[in-house]
Amino acid sequence: VVVDHAVGALTAVHRLLDANYIVDDAPTGRQALKMVQAIRPDGILLDYRLPDCDGFQLLAQFATTGIPVIILTGEESPGVIVEAMKQGAHDYLVKDTISRTSLDHAVANAIEKANLKREATAQVKPKPASQYRMIGKSVQRRDIPSKVTGGQSYVQDMRLPGMLFGRAGRPPSPGAQLVSF
Repeated sequence: VVVDHAVGALTAVHRLLDANYIVDDAPTGRQALKMVQAIRPDGILLDYRLPDCDGFQLLAQFATTGIPVIILTGEESPGVIVEAMKQGAHDYLVKDTISRTSLDHAVANAIEKANLKREATAQVKPKPASQYRMIGKSVQRRDIPSKVTGGQSYVQDMRLPGMLFGRAGRPPSPGAQLVSF
């Protein structure tokens, strides 16, 4: 669940997460509370500032559910970061600096940490992957086919038309001089 009232931030998060996760939006704190009770998501991306409440008010409520929360904000304030972590946030991301990798890493780590904290008993069965609300399908590894077939998988394997090659010449010993070329 993404809790944010800024349309631009929602669009960016969808663009970064939709390929690998099922993402639901809640533009206000009230809607987020209802949605969390209804669908029980695997993770929450929570804006620090919402139109109807403070993100920390929601964080305190979500922390008791065991659902991992990642704080999103437009400002990088050490005081806010420390307070968020004290109140149970799993991570803290600044909206302007979010990349697909950083967001995916933060979400995956938060969900994994939350899963490890749950008590393991014979009565609790893990959710099937098809029911995950934020994760559910593997990220396609685009580098594997070229590695398996012997194709170009590293920069040093590439051969471009007109490419020049060179070699660094090092003297055989300190103080050696080149006599001829």
